[in-house]
Amino acid sequence: MKAILLDAANGRITEASPKDWSEYKDLIGHGCDLFTVACYLPNGDALLIDDEGLLKNIGHAIKVPWYPAPLMGNGLIVGTGPDGETADCKSEADMKLADAVEFGRVAKVIKLGATE
Repeated sequence: MKAILLDAANGRITEASPKDWSEYKDLIGHGCDLFTVACYLPNGDALLIDDEGLLKNIGHAIKVPWYPAPLMGNGLIVGTGPDGETADCKSEADMKLADAVEFGRVAKVIKLGATE
């Protein structure tokens, strides 16, 4: 299946070929145990992220125009089928996508209620 990896740590956008959803967690990385759809792209593709990314001190984030806030860690763009199943993504790992995605470093994650 065709997918696109948004590599937050290295600031790269690359094509990926996961065989099925079980490989998504490895591509998202950072010990991902649970992933979720952060948002849908205008073409119907879905952006998957680590659902627990805010709880981890990942240190890198992505910012996409389809979501109002930075997202911690890597993102994986996959296509969607008519019944919600994943499919080849329609998006391309090209300059248009590169211009839309921002990569950044997060200096420190502060947990709510924590005292220093």
